[in-house]
Amino acid sequence: MIKHSLWCVTKKVVTYCCQTKYQRLCKHKLQKKIDFKGKDLYIGLDVHKKSWSVTILVEGMEHRTFTQPPDPLALYTYLQRMFPGGTYYSAYEAGFCGYGIHRALNDLG
Repeated sequence: MIKHSLWCVTKKVVTYCCQTKYQRLCKHKLQKKIDFKGKDLYIGLDVHKKSWSVTILVEGMEHRTFTQPPDPLALYTYLQRMFPGGTYYSAYEAGFCGYGIHRALNDLG
């Protein structure tokens, strides 16, 4: 007898958990890798000296806004992990930092 079912989506893995009267562990585990190949992702950066505010748009919809350290490699690593295969476009207000962020992101890929 199944008490309830739960779909969990975390880190690009879809997990289906069944909880029975005697078992609380996952009975079934389905892995489904999310692929963003052919998708355009638009990344908006609000650049400050101590942090960046990052907003990500996927297919014209706001996916997420978060704050991160001012590090192009950290942003690149996040995008590769969460949106593999996507085409990334970034925009930010050029100010005190000039085009350094743009060049660094282009060098990373």
